[in-house]
Amino acid sequence: MNPAILIWIVIFGLRAMNSGKTPPGGTAPPGQAVEGATVALFFFHLGLVGILLAFVSAGWPQLALYAWLVLAFPSWAVWRVCQPLRLRRLGLALLLLVYGRSQTRAGRRRLFEWSLGGGPETDSPEADLPATMRSRRSPRESRLVPADGWTTCAEVLKAEATGAIEDAERLVSGLLELPARTRMPRTVARIGFGLLAEAALRRGDMESVMRRASLGSGRDCRFYRLLARAQIAGDAPEPLLWIAWALSPRRIRNLRLLRQARSSAAAMAPPTALNSGSPWAAHLQLLERAARGDRYDRHAVLGLAAVWEGHLDAGAEAHLRARALELGVIDAEAACRAVQEQVFADLEALAGQAEGPWPVGEWGGLGGQLLARAEDRLYGELEPWVEPYRQGHKTEVAYPLVEWDRWVSFQAALRRLEEAFGEEAVATAWHGGLRLAAWNWPCRLLALHQERAAWACHAMFEWTAAMAERFGDEEAARVNHENAAVAARQIAT
Repeated sequence: MNPAILIWIVIFGLRAMNSGKTPPGGTAPPGQAVEGATVALFFFHLGLVGILLAFVSAGWPQLALYAWLVLAFPSWAVWRVCQPLRLRRLGLALLLLVYGRSQTRAGRRRLFEWSLGGGPETDSPEADLPATMRSRRSPRESRLVPADGWTTCAEVLKAEATGAIEDAERLVSGLLELPARTRMPRTVARIGFGLLAEAALRRGDMESVMRRASLGSGRDCRFYRLLARAQIAGDAPEPLLWIAWALSPRRIRNLRLLRQARSSAAAMAPPTALNSGSPWAAHLQLLERAARGDRYDRHAVLGLAAVWEGHLDAGAEAHLRARALELGVIDAEAACRAVQEQVFADLEALAGQAEGPWPVGEWGGLGGQLLARAEDRLYGELEPWVEPYRQGHKTEVAYPLVEWDRWVSFQAALRRLEEAFGEEAVATAWHGGLRLAAWNWPCRLLALHQERAAWACHAMFEWTAAMAERFGDEEAARVNHENAAVAARQIAT
């Protein structure tokens, strides 16, 4: 048979796949969808069988087998052959054979390109957007890129490649908080999250490897989870680790990681006790721990504030002024005030980096000031998202991927408030305007961008419904569940 005819049959099958899809914003009848898929698969595999027979008749059975594997399983060829070997052009060509809508194809392409270390786009600032709505991409690119699991994983890899580790971790936190009903393509769970864990592994951040690998499934994520557990806790069963390595792809590279995990023991440095005898020594110790990135809770900050209490009273202030005069300081009062302001600024910065809830109790002096300032700051972080909806005027809506990035930042700010002050503070924020923002935000985004924002809006609606149920807001829960169902019908698969 003429090879041109075989190639035409394959192309006809691919076009049939596209023509049998549901139109944007619509719903195809079940019979039409089944008929289109059946015709597409028939012509596609007919062409593949013809190519296989042509190669066999020409005396190239091995080449026929390779061609069959690549053309029949293009997704496997892209992620298991082209991506590890960094065959960029071949991988992009094979992605055209992967079944899916143009949206999901664009997401796959974007993830594939950034898994190789860079995309084709040149980022430029979005001068036409407010500062809170700007992102790391050009306006034209953002209009074309939908918000879904593919593009979110690609954005994490992009942030990793550009050194924006905080942005990458924020986006991963948004993936970790996805509602259970939000659909994630199986290839994203199997391939995309494995790429995210691999990116954290290259930085040596094993805790981040554990978090990212816990998102996904498949051989990659299973090996990365056990590897991180072996290095963090040191209690991963060695036979199970070897089995996961044997089943994982890229075993030669992973063998080195496995040997490192076996030879390394997890060591958690014990926290340094504060020296309560000298406020300066205790102050420097806690600043040193914060500079190293060590974890410490807010009890340590309040303990340091209590140490300073006795050294910033009226008697201590008089002694400090006298000492300043002895050293020839002209304005001793200003110098004393500068020391007090610097101490409080350091305490406030330490409190912002600390973990855990604020201790319950009546706090006065420096501790009470720190608590009040922290509460005002955390509530203030929510204002950029809440205030526009509280006033009721028309709010600007950017492109889907930009809005998803902003939504993840919004969730992170609310998570910090809950961690510090508990559920009661979140309830106060919910009834103080957060309810309106969380409800109207995805409505306007879905109305403007339709299926390009459907995945993100589905997650936003489900999250809002869960929050409404948590605080007894039955109306908001019911309406947002209905809105989530509307968005789910528009998600491109």
